[in-house]
Amino acid sequence: MNCPSLTLRSGADLDDPLELARVFIAQDGSYQNYDLAEVSRDDRLSESDVRVANRIIARMGQDTVAAILTRAPAASAALARIPADASLVRQDADIPWLPLEDLFGAFESLPGVGLPRLTKVLHKKRPALVPILDSVVDRYLVAVGGPVAGALGERGTALTRLYKEELDACLPVLACVREALLADGVDLTECRLLDIYLWAYLGQYDPLWRRVAGTPASRPTHAPAAASSADDARVTDDIELFRHAETKYLPGPLAVRRDGW
Repeated sequence: MNCPSLTLRSGADLDDPLELARVFIAQDGSYQNYDLAEVSRDDRLSESDVRVANRIIARMGQDTVAAILTRAPAASAALARIPADASLVRQDADIPWLPLEDLFGAFESLPGVGLPRLTKVLHKKRPALVPILDSVVDRYLVAVGGPVAGALGERGTALTRLYKEELDACLPVLACVREALLADGVDLTECRLLDIYLWAYLGQYDPLWRRVAGTPASRPTHAPAAASSADDARVTDDIELFRHAETKYLPGPLAVRRDGW
């Protein structure tokens, strides 16, 4: 099965997106560690649900995990209003935008927890709806859609709306790749596939596996404009001391660094 090239709103063209997805699945540790991790799509946010985010290098210690769990009742109430199969591929009117904003907003003003860490937790609860809004994806969305302001709930929802616009623009290709991967026994949502392309293949960031292996980077025909240093500062989570504490954060030898936490 062949899928056409992927053209993003930035003007970037990615040839053979199916092969790029297969390379990512084979080489990037986050697929084995994170995408294949079992997380229930129920309405309850448990400690194990939160800790799964460390498998994609959210670098959360016990204090951060505990802080997130203090907001579990509010998060669970929001999750109860979001169907388990909620998806960005649906019509805008069918997407639970207000409950999603409440879900993001449940973690407002929580020290050390911004959208990069938070969406790595919540993506697993609603994998077709919640994108992973780390600094690389955030920079891309701001570059093509303009600055996004507001509190955590407002900003997370606004970025997700920009993400949906990107997803809608290339949905036929994403659907083609998803169908082909399902035939391989790989189940990745269109939401996650778009994240893979934006994060790993636009040239804003070279994944560690590609640098270590010496694999040539797949560069887009056109790359989006770089975000300002102010954007970088806004999307970066608070820093935690990580020196000599790898076992607190890494789930196993396959774990790899993901920019943006």
